[in-house]
Amino acid sequence: MRYLAGKGRTSFERPYGLAWLLQLGVELREWNTAESRAWAEALAPLEREAAARLKTWLPKLTQPIRIGEHNQTAFSFGLVLDWARAAGDREMETLLLDRIRDFYASDRACPMDYEPRARTSSRPAWRRPT
Repeated sequence: MRYLAGKGRTSFERPYGLAWLLQLGVELREWNTAESRAWAEALAPLEREAAARLKTWLPKLTQPIRIGEHNQTAFSFGLVLDWARAAGDREMETLLLDRIRDFYASDRACPMDYEPRARTSSRPAWRRPT
């Protein structure tokens, strides 16, 4: 918590790292042993901080981050949505579903141009015709 509170760390690991932190909380809830409950209790302050940072950031986000790197939003949104449902955080669930609809509902046959590296690199081996 002290590290996150440090100067210049407002956007630290957002959204990808924060989403994975919340996913760890989901896993600990599902495990349901004495040990996992103790770990979940220890993780709870970080979970609250991660959720708070995302709740502050999401309304400010005007478009999805589509680059195929860790900070793209689609994958992170899925992890955070899983957490919101497991944690019973209806505010986060509603906020995410609104953003998901705003950003992705009209996507059709998503072009490779969404991925900037697709324009500048050759096809990866797994995509080349044989």
